[in-house]
Order: sequence, then C-alpha cells, then structure tokens
Amino acid sequence: MTITLRQESQAGATTKSASLNYQELDNNFIDLLTTKIQPIQIDADTGSVKVGEAQNNGVFSIAGGTNITTAVTEDSAGNANLTITGTTFMANLTDDSTPQLAGNLDTNGQNIVTTSNANLKLYPNGSGVVEIGGDGSNDGTIQLNCSQNSHGIKLASPPHSAGQSYTLTFPSTSPNADDFISTDGSGNLKFTKLTAGTGISITNPDSAGDFVITNTVSAGISDVVSDSSPQLGGNLDVNGNSIVSVSGADINITPDGSGKVVIDGLNYPQADGNAGEYLVTDGSNNLSFQPLAIVGGTDITVTQPDSSGAFTIAFSGSSGISNVSEDSTPQLGGDLDVNGNDIVSTSNGNIDIQPNGTGKTNIKNMTYDENIHTITYGANITPEPTDGPIQKILLTGSVNFQGFATEIEGATVTLIIEQDGTGNRTFTEDLDSGNRMLFAGGTSTLSTAANAIDIMTITFVGGTYFASLSTNFS
Repeated sequence: MTITLRQESQAGATTKSASLNYQELDNNFIDLLTTKIQPIQIDADTGSVKVGEAQNNGVFSIAGGTNITTAVTEDSAGNANLTITGTTFMANLTDDSTPQLAGNLDTNGQNIVTTSNANLKLYPNGSGVVEIGGDGSNDGTIQLNCSQNSHGIKLASPPHSAGQSYTLTFPSTSPNADDFISTDGSGNLKFTKLTAGTGISITNPDSAGDFVITNTVSAGISDVVSDSSPQLGGNLDVNGNSIVSVSGADINITPDGSGKVVIDGLNYPQADGNAGEYLVTDGSNNLSFQPLAIVGGTDITVTQPDSSGAFTIAFSGSSGISNVSEDSTPQLGGDLDVNGNDIVSTSNGNIDIQPNGTGKTNIKNMTYDENIHTITYGANITPEPTDGPIQKILLTGSVNFQGFATEIEGATVTLIIEQDGTGNRTFTEDLDSGNRMLFAGGTSTLSTAANAIDIMTITFVGGTYFASLSTNFS
C-alpha cells in the first residue's frame, strides 16, 4: 500500500517541503481510512453485508447450525483458523440403516451397481409392485443387455391408446425340454408341448424354432379320393363348403338294407313311388309315396291322374249355374272379395244398393270419384236425382224450378248455378204456392253479375223441398 502525504485537505496537493501541521496530518489519516482500506462484501442466498468498512464496526460471524459447531483459533504466526465440525452427520450412505429419499433420485448419468457379485434387490411393501413408468410420450420399457452392454432386448408396455391393464402369471412348474408358453385366456401362463397322435411324428423345434409334423402311416392316403371304401370316424363338418359333383354327375345317398335316408330328422323313402303319387308324412317323421285321393261331390266328377300326373275336375250336374248372372236371387255365402277388380255396369246402367226394410247401406273408407251431371238449360227444369248428387247448369235465361223428375224420399241435389256473360238471370219456382219449397232464411235471389256462381242445395223430405242458397262465389 502506498501512502501519499497531502498538505491542506484530503484531496489537496501532495507536494510540501515543510513539516505537516495538525490539520494536514488529520487529512492524511482520513484519506488512509476512506480510500486506501477497502471493505469486504459477503453475499449469501439472501442478503449482503460489508465488513472492514472505514469508520464502522462491522463483524463477520460464522455460527454453527443444527448438528454443526464452529471454532476460530490463532496459530503461532498470528493466522486465524476456522474449524467447522458436524456432530451427527454421516460420512457416507452406508451409515444410514433406514435411508429414505426426500425427492426423486437422479442417477446423473451413473449406474446403481453392486459389488462382490451381490444381487440388486427391489422389495416393494405389501401389495406394491416394481413399476416402470412412461414419461408421457414413451411407454414403460425394461431392457435386458448382453454381458458387454452393447446389445439388449426390450420388454415394453402396450401403448396408452390400447387401454390395456392385465397380469401375466408365470407357470408354477419348471419347463421340460421343448416346452413353449401358452395362456389359459385369463393371464395364467403354462408350459406345454405338441403331442403326436397315431400315425404322426413331431420333430421338436430346430434352431429356428420350427416344428416338423410328419405322417408316419405307410399305408395312409394323401387325400379322400385315394380311399375306395371310405368310412367316417366322426361327423363330417363341411366347414362352410358344399358337397358337389362334376361333369353333371349325380350325388347318390344309398342306405344299406332297410336303412333310410334321414335328413334333418325326416325319414325318406328308399324307392320311387308310382306315377301320380305324392310324398306325404305320417306325422311321425316318416315320408312315403301315396296316391292323392280326390273324391268328387255333388255334380262334380274327378278324373284320376293321367301319365303326367294331372287330375281333371269337372261339373257334371244338370242344374246349377255357370256364372252369377244365371242366379236370379243370388245370396253371398261369405264376404265378396273384388280381388282388385271393380263392380261395374254396362250400357249406362245404374248400380243400386237397396237394403230391405229398415236396413241401412253402410260404406266404410269410401272415396269419391263423382261425375258432375250437366243440366241442359231450359226455362223450366226438373233435375233427376239419379243423375247424381251434384249437378250444374249455365243460365242463358231465367229459370223456373218445377221439382225433381223423380221425387225420392231423402234425395239431395246440389245445383251449381252459373250466370252467362250477360247476367241478370233469375230463379223462380212454382211449388211455393202450396208451401212445398222452403228456403233457408227465406232467400232465393241469385247473384246477377255476369258469370256469377251460386250454389243451391235442395233436399226432398215428406213432400217438401228444403233449399239453402249460397251466393257470389268469387
């Protein structure tokens, strides 16, 4: 350390040939303490302290903690010696007889090894297991290396996407030569081997692990066609295939003696029947050929089968009808099924349905396909109810209603009345003098505009015509 004497102040000139006065000497000591002696800064994980700072009393203390003691001594050369002593610390891990990890153990690129050929043992507690985990991307895997640790095989868990959790339990017995491992389907493994049956020899696996299975029967056949008198040793399973023939050949099934061909529980005849016979059952699974007996009834004759097996059934009576039109008082013996046909008339004839007495005509699910009858205009009109319930007339002049041509009790006719292009055509009736025609609301006046359309409904009951008029359909 170099000390420079100063004259008048701490930062004053440094040249003076005379002695220093008191103030100048004091300034030199201040410079020595503030600029020449540097403090020591001590930093820790938390906090920072300076010691040895000029004009301060800083002390650097080193105190012991749990299981640690400290001591400072001065040697003969005047040096300070710090001794730190642990009272219960382990010198190494072998000093801890019940070690426990307080965090994950990172091998840091090292290995966990044993010495003196000792085993490396992992003993989980109770039902705990030794678990090899995945890291979120790679599945848990155990690698078994060769002696030089340059090659290895891996046993890996199925991927997460497989969703598998199962246990494989190894066999409880030791294996024999050439055994292989199989499972019972519940995760229990066992040692098993291929066993040769009659006429079969098995060469156990070669170095590639392949079995060789050989037929040792010297007189055996290579396929069924080589056996000229084959017999089944068990049920024949077609295994989804068919029994077929080639070149149009028959497939014959011929039982011996009194034996029968039984198909799905049905016993079939051993021989063909006679011409015209039919295959019938006795109700006990036995089929046989029998003639079909058809007996004619009244006015019916039956000719038994000809060479082609056809019967002839004919009407032989002198009475009876050949069609319905010959029956003048027909009656149904059951429901009449039109079988997709219609009940029609010819020559514009009516189709009348007339119940007797108080009987009614009941028609269900009726649909309409109504023909609208057109009345030819005349100054006087007498509509015929049997021409249809809906009729129409174009007025080319005024019209007078004189009643129905046939006064049928309950008959109703709806008249669509249309004015011509001129309009102003009127409706009158000459029945009202005897109160034989009454109008709803007393209204019988037609719309008079050109081409106007009105609808009048007329019902005949008890000698009186009841009418309702709706006007000006537009």
